[in-house]
Amino acid sequence: MLAKRYKLNIGEFIEKRPTFVKKGPFFAVKIIGNGLSYSRFGVVIGKKVDKRATERNKIRRMFYRIIRERNLVMTPGQDIMIGVFPEIKKLSQEEIVKIVREFVFVK
Repeated sequence: MLAKRYKLNIGEFIEKRPTFVKKGPFFAVKIIGNGLSYSRFGVVIGKKVDKRATERNKIRRMFYRIIRERNLVMTPGQDIMIGVFPEIKKLSQEEIVKIVREFVFVK
């Protein structure tokens, strides 16, 4: 898991307008500058992806693990929200990890 200071409060993020949006086939990334020396991340997974909270949490943990492994929190001054689409359920965990690792999160 990410440390609490690197997690984005989704409620605050929604009130702002994203300055950059990048869509992939299975998720979208929205970015806003935050003026801090580190980046904060949030992952939003709706019930359309899976009704069970345990499955949504597994996907969320995969995203956070890859963010931590790639050391993306050290990129300065960005709030990054990742919205996951229901199509991600068609993939296995290995395929999801591969796609997320190859995705460029910074603008």
